[in-house]
This record gives sequence, structure tokens and C-alpha cells, in this order.
Amino acid sequence: MSVFSELIRVRDRLGAAAAARMTEIGIDLIIAGLSEPLAREVPQPVNGSVVVQRAKAHLEAAARRLADPACAHLSIGLLAYGCGFAGQAHFARRFKERHGAAPRAYRQAALVGVP
Repeated sequence: MSVFSELIRVRDRLGAAAAARMTEIGIDLIIAGLSEPLAREVPQPVNGSVVVQRAKAHLEAAARRLADPACAHLSIGLLAYGCGFAGQAHFARRFKERHGAAPRAYRQAALVGVP
């Protein structure tokens, strides 16, 4: 199921704040989809820094979404895809490197209020 299909499916169950966050996620997905072809056209030395900066922004977006109760119904794989990762395993490795915890553990700790 695509991210957008999932958002459409649950839209009636979302409050205003959650709907706004889901809209932000949708916009992030669209931007990620549009930015990929543009990054390929940038010269290689600049492209590397663009890709690194984009990856860091996606990892931070993933952390915010994993900690967001409004996103708790979304699978980790769906969040990974929504943040520009092609697969959940790669996302999990990179997330753990960056945040010191696997995505599932990070989400559980955040949702019960453990820093």
C-alpha cells in the first residue's frame, strides 16, 4: 500500500494536528521524489554534499515521525520509504548508526516518554 493510499484511508480518524503532520509527510515525499532527478544533474563534488545533507534531513524526519504519536499507526517500513529509503533494512542500519537505537526501540521509547 502506498503512503498516499494509507493517508487517504486514515484521514477521517486524524485530528487537525495529526492531519497537518501527515500533510507535511506527504509534502516531504513529493519533494524527495522531485529532488532525486535534480541531484543527479548536479556536478559530482557538489552532488555528494547535496546527497549527504538530504540524507541527514531524512534521518531527522524519520526520528520525528517515529516519536510522533500521530504516526504510530504507520509501519516502520512505510516511514522508511517516506523518508527516501529504498528498504527497511538499510534504513534501520543507518538510523541505528545515527541515533544509537533501532527504529522500533526508538519509537517505543519515545512513545512511552523515555528520552
